[in-house]
Amino acid sequence: MKTKTLNRLLLVMGLPLLLACGKNSSLGKEDYVAYVNDPSSQLVKSKSIHGISYSLRFQPNEFIVLRDHHFGSIQPEAFSKELGSMKGLEYFMLSIKDEEGSNEVKKAIYNKEAYGALLEKITSAFQTNIQLKAGDDLIYPSAYHAEPPSTIRPELNFMIMFDLGNSVSATGQDQQLIVNDDIFNNGPVKFTFEPAVVADIPTLNL
Repeated sequence: MKTKTLNRLLLVMGLPLLLACGKNSSLGKEDYVAYVNDPSSQLVKSKSIHGISYSLRFQPNEFIVLRDHHFGSIQPEAFSKELGSMKGLEYFMLSIKDEEGSNEVKKAIYNKEAYGALLEKITSAFQTNIQLKAGDDLIYPSAYHAEPPSTIRPELNFMIMFDLGNSVSATGQDQQLIVNDDIFNNGPVKFTFEPAVVADIPTLNL
């Protein structure tokens, strides 16, 4: 189960952005993926603090199942079975970029010691800096993957999974993802998702 969860996190990283194709409707596979990845959709929340930009994308479980199958063909029965096994799970993609010309992340890449310290930070300790407030519950990530920054992509990207389980308090309540950023010393950075965000996601038509 842990291997499959990690594979899901790795597969979702780095997906190129596509054009949006509508909401509150039934969408085919390609249009559904485009909707989820549209940077202007309601599934994306963005903030800029002291020259650092933060972008958080909610990724529905239907999208994760499609990504598991490389957006190839999948029978409705198999799709429903996999989707059912993910009940209570929520996935988010977090991106952190330096908007200023200094780009501290890129500087660290060219410094072996600084890069090593940054990798150690984002691959382990930083996970404890992220929480999801769902109703009365404060939930820590059940799975987490940090993508190492590179000279081509000098930014920090994280795939995060939360297991809400049978949390009753989260039903119909706002959800707030909290990032205590001690890399750029901004925080806590908070993103709020209203129940309507999930309710308005189009139905996937296979």
